[in-house]
Amino acid sequence: SYLFLSCTEKSKNQDITLAEFINQNDIEEVFWHGVVMPVLYTICTCNPKTIGDWPAKNLLEFLRHLTDGDMLLRMKGGTPAFVDSLIKGIDIHSGSAIKKVELQGEKVLVENEKGDQGTFDRVIVATPTSKLEEFLNPEQFAEDMNLLKQFRFEQGDLVIHTDATVMPPRRKDWSVLSYMMDRKFTRQQFTVWMNAVEPSLVGKNPVFQTWRPVVDIDPKKVISKVTLTRAVVDSQTIALNKELQQRHLEPNRKVFYCGSWSCDGLPILESAVTSAMHIAEILGAPLPFVGLKPKVEVAPELGY
Repeated sequence: SYLFLSCTEKSKNQDITLAEFINQNDIEEVFWHGVVMPVLYTICTCNPKTIGDWPAKNLLEFLRHLTDGDMLLRMKGGTPAFVDSLIKGIDIHSGSAIKKVELQGEKVLVENEKGDQGTFDRVIVATPTSKLEEFLNPEQFAEDMNLLKQFRFEQGDLVIHTDATVMPPRRKDWSVLSYMMDRKFTRQQFTVWMNAVEPSLVGKNPVFQTWRPVVDIDPKKVISKVTLTRAVVDSQTIALNKELQQRHLEPNRKVFYCGSWSCDGLPILESAVTSAMHIAEILGAPLPFVGLKPKVEVAPELGY
């Protein structure tokens, strides 16, 4: 089966939700729920019950680019290399939550739970908006909070483990991503086979990451369990983002907000970077990597 997303005439329904798109088009159920939706669940790590509220346009454009665009690349060294590049040359204070952000004259005071504090000309807050009430001064940032609290979030569990029951019974059917669902498309989960993407795990016992597991994973085989916060996109998100970006342009603005939730498109890592770039442009900070092409190499240690 094929999904054709290009057309010669632009639809008048540019703002419909994914659920409305499905209802308005005659799409084979097995193809839609068995092929298309698993891709979206996997990339967006979202709740299947809320993805129907997402604007259809962004999701369909993403699918078109995924199937007919540039090839997907993986950063050499994985997440650790990515983090190391981000924090290079930065003075980091970690391990203690921020408890106070407030305006003091022409400066912004930031204080953490350890009591460490400092005053800054500008502050960029990169966290889900559901956490902002824990540290933003409620009187000084009342207008911002009224806007930001309208962004929605949900949580899901990511389990890292060695239980192979989340994979196909036959080893030869294993792949980097394994998607499981029942025949009624009501329960689903996906698993990443870490040995296939992480060079340090090649040749070692299988390790898996399962998002929102619906099957019982052997507790003795669980390495760790992490609860992650994910943005929920709906018909209001685009308008909320537009309002936020306008506020960022206010003269003498001192506090800015960014994250995967604060950018048009899918709330994924690339969107988080884009939202930060918007603020960097406002502050006149250089973006030396814009326009650079990645150096593409094969990964023989992973078998490709």
